[in-house]
Amino acid sequence: MLSLPFSLPMPPASRVQQVSLGLVKFARWTPKALQQQVAQRLLNQIFAESIEDGDLDFLEDKFLRMEITDAQFAMSLTVIAVEDRLRIRCLDVNSPDAVIRGNLSSFVKLSAKTVDADTLFFQRKLVMEGDTAVALEFKNLTDAFDLDQLPKSLREGLQWLAQQHDTDTLAN
Repeated sequence: MLSLPFSLPMPPASRVQQVSLGLVKFARWTPKALQQQVAQRLLNQIFAESIEDGDLDFLEDKFLRMEITDAQFAMSLTVIAVEDRLRIRCLDVNSPDAVIRGNLSSFVKLSAKTVDADTLFFQRKLVMEGDTAVALEFKNLTDAFDLDQLPKSLREGLQWLAQQHDTDTLAN
């Protein structure tokens, strides 16, 4: 790691929020195939143990769309068998079985576990539509996920980003 003889000032939380939202908006302009490939690789690594334990079997033949409303970004995921092993696949689906919708800040907080998932849903910061059994199963899976399974740098980066989003300075 490169160490500098001086420290750079931290940007204000509102700027971090704007930049992270801008990055997600930018992702809309990258080819769908690249978006899906990156998301699939990341999700399969993160949920490898859950897939192995059968915790994602509920997504076989089902499609769950995650929509980040303030970034106008959405991606659907499912679980399919590939070479006799289940794998998460991200696909373009017009009619998903279930949708979880919210702003980027809510998804960041959910991912970093800085706010209880039920709180985000009760406050309507995250909304479930369609087959709520599928959406609830996914919510419960993320609730049970242990952040210590993530690489330390990813876990700490996610937690730092969530702290920046705690101020909620961007419009919902």
